Amino acid sequence: MDENKLSLKRVLTNFVIILSFALIVVLGIIRVFNVKFEGGGTQFYIYIFLVSAIVIGIASFFIYKVCKIYSDNKKLKYINIAIITLCSLIIIFMTIYFANSESPDYVIFLDVWTEEYSKLSFKDCLYSIINISNYNAFYNYFLIIIAKLGLNSLYSIKFITFIFTLLLALAVTLIIKTIKNEKFSYALFMIFMIIPYILVEYAEWGQCDAIYTSFAFLSFYFALNKKSKLSFLFIGLAFVTKMQFLFMVPILFVMLIVKDENGEHYLKWKDIWIAPLCYVINLVPVLAGRPLIDMLKVYLMQAKFDNRITGNCPNVCMFLSILSQNIWTVNTFAYKLTSVLCVIFTFALLIVLLIIIFRYNKRKVLTKYDLTFFGTVFSFIMVLFMPKMLDRFYYIATTFSIILMIISFNKRDIIISNFLNISLTGAMMIFLFNWAGNQFVYNSCFMTLTFLNFIVFILMSVKIFKNYIVKKNFVDEKLNV
Repeated sequence: MDENKLSLKRVLTNFVIILSFALIVVLGIIRVFNVKFEGGGTQFYIYIFLVSAIVIGIASFFIYKVCKIYSDNKKLKYINIAIITLCSLIIIFMTIYFANSESPDYVIFLDVWTEEYSKLSFKDCLYSIINISNYNAFYNYFLIIIAKLGLNSLYSIKFITFIFTLLLALAVTLIIKTIKNEKFSYALFMIFMIIPYILVEYAEWGQCDAIYTSFAFLSFYFALNKKSKLSFLFIGLAFVTKMQFLFMVPILFVMLIVKDENGEHYLKWKDIWIAPLCYVINLVPVLAGRPLIDMLKVYLMQAKFDNRITGNCPNVCMFLSILSQNIWTVNTFAYKLTSVLCVIFTFALLIVLLIIIFRYNKRKVLTKYDLTFFGTVFSFIMVLFMPKMLDRFYYIATTFSIILMIISFNKRDIIISNFLNISLTGAMMIFLFNWAGNQFVYNSCFMTLTFLNFIVFILMSVKIFKNYIVKKNFVDEKLNV
């Protein structure tokens, strides 16, 4: 089987796996009685036109490129065109359908913040960022622009998320291209955009996870290509967006230490300064008179914002919270003890993982596949065991798992990826459906999702033990099987 056919076979197989689940979830999230398929005035049509124009433009370009690549193979050409067309139609339809859907985050936070900014002068907006929002200044700049232009906040916020999701899809596809050393997969780019948790994020939720995640994966992409300065630039941009950029940091630290098959480091210590320098973006409010210390303690304020030990996140803390209701709230002894123990355990796991990686690296070169696998593991266990987590914090881990599944084509990786997809999408659906009103259903769903994540942890642990500890003469997995 030639390279093109093998690549397409891999894409199609994973497409069937992901799309089959995606269609089930899409049917589930179409809340017929809660979401009305109707317009919202001129800005509704502008929003839909912009999204549709961008999707159709990208699809047309992709189809043109596919026709050139597969000019001598009509079967492969038509299959790719069919995939791109189908995904484009799903993206446009779901964007239209959920255009007027307001998530709890939008109603409680984003819309309120934007409304507050609309009442203030531009200078007062900058000065009041800390008082109005608990997000970093960088994201608030978007909200201020929306307010000052008089745009519909719902459509504008979703459009921003959509644009950064496209950037994330580009980063993921480039990473897969780099690791597999194959042509850019236009079909895979479009497939990524209809994965359930991705689609829900930009079409329904309108949250900002795609922003810091796109920057984080661009950082990983440039690290794989040994472009150290660009890698630190993009992890710096992720840093100024949300604290969850930290889930990418451990694997980048590994890439600072280890060398590739040519004896070269992926990242250079001398370029680290670029990342913290990016934080200057968040200090613009200082020019409006805001004390510098206020801008530097935003992440500390975020950690104290939610009194729960965890929020709608299928992890260890959620599991313990369901079993023992007395650790739901702050300032109880059980809450403090559980939080401390979970933090200590997580850091202990991270240290153990680093030791395993560096010991393995002494006898074998870590491949790009290995780095992707450990990127998945690091970002996953940090959310699984840490307190103060939210469901969406699995965003980086689940995205890593999608890459892992496609580059390895291994049954274990497929299970890991799909379980993480189910876990993240399921948790988002529970929150969006507001099932918290029925405590039994809510607890049962999260216990089930947490159980799936425990299985993922066990599968990862077994793989690490078998492949990176026991097998001293381990030969890399046959990625093309």
